Amino acid sequence: MNNDLLQIISKFDIDGSIGSIEPFGGGHINDSFRALNTSTQSPNYFLQRINHHVFKDVQGMMSNIRSVTEYLYDKYCKDAAGGEEMLALKIVKTLDGELYSKFGDSYWRLYYLIEGLKSIDVPSSADIVFEGARGFGQFVADLHHFDATSLTDTIPYFHHMPRRLKRFEEVVSEVKVEKTDEKQAVEFVRKVGDELCELQRLLDRGSLPLRVTHNDTKFNNILFDKNNKARCVIDLDTVMPGLVHYDFGDGVRTSTCTSDEDESDLDKVDIDMDFFEAYTSGFLEDTRGILSNLETQTIVEGALMMPFIMGVRFLTDYFEGNIYYKTAYPTHNLVRAKCQLELTRKMLARKADLISIVKKYS
Repeated sequence: MNNDLLQIISKFDIDGSIGSIEPFGGGHINDSFRALNTSTQSPNYFLQRINHHVFKDVQGMMSNIRSVTEYLYDKYCKDAAGGEEMLALKIVKTLDGELYSKFGDSYWRLYYLIEGLKSIDVPSSADIVFEGARGFGQFVADLHHFDATSLTDTIPYFHHMPRRLKRFEEVVSEVKVEKTDEKQAVEFVRKVGDELCELQRLLDRGSLPLRVTHNDTKFNNILFDKNNKARCVIDLDTVMPGLVHYDFGDGVRTSTCTSDEDESDLDKVDIDMDFFEAYTSGFLEDTRGILSNLETQTIVEGALMMPFIMGVRFLTDYFEGNIYYKTAYPTHNLVRAKCQLELTRKMLARKADLISIVKKYS
């Protein structure tokens, strides 16, 4: 067991004694570990190194997480119906009462490990898609009365499409775009970019409300029990004010695509319409009562925008030299970008069908 990890976890107010610390889970950004107690009477823990190069405002991010998790934890403990359905992460503070600890050049946080739950990278059935979407929708609905403006924008302009496109153009202007697939990707971004800025225009006009949103609703960011019932939303680093469209859209992106996020064979990349219907039905189950008419009418824009903005971000990172996302090989971000842009293209071709499905469950 890594002695540094033992030193780090000793900074937190834990019960019992840690017997082992092992890598746990995956992801593009943070490094995670499961810390197992030697005593069966004491809890196990989830230790995570915060990527402060991505999340530069560590204090603001952790304050957001604390506020939201304490609100949800209190709600689920007091609300019998909610308590039976959903759980909330719970932060373990340091011995000094802080939300995180610094060790060397790194920042670390600790949660109680929620036992007996699992994540699902790729849903295998429409029933699981529905249940995951219902969990994410309930997360938004449960925070309906939480003041979104009290949260910090931990990554300013995170889903600001015009700014992402502006940065993309700045980066592209500084490199040589020579390969055919690079040129095709750049051309597609420029072709549809303005169309996919519509949500930002509506937000700027004050037509859409800011809500507390997760902003990174990859399907594996919700935990399921053994009966495949959604129980807990996790990975709350990007919880901040946002549009409900972002949470709906990123869930659609990661649960309804027929391929992996980095599929190189673009013929395999498409949207599973049965899964889209299941996701829409599940997400709107708890949110249809709180969403405005315009939010519901435009929610498909989120499903179109999220694969596109991810494609733009992957492509930008590729041209910048792969400085943001973890990559397995030099062109990994280009492959990811092409996949996400292909998904965008196919979803745009089916936009009318997607809107019809949303109307069915609104």
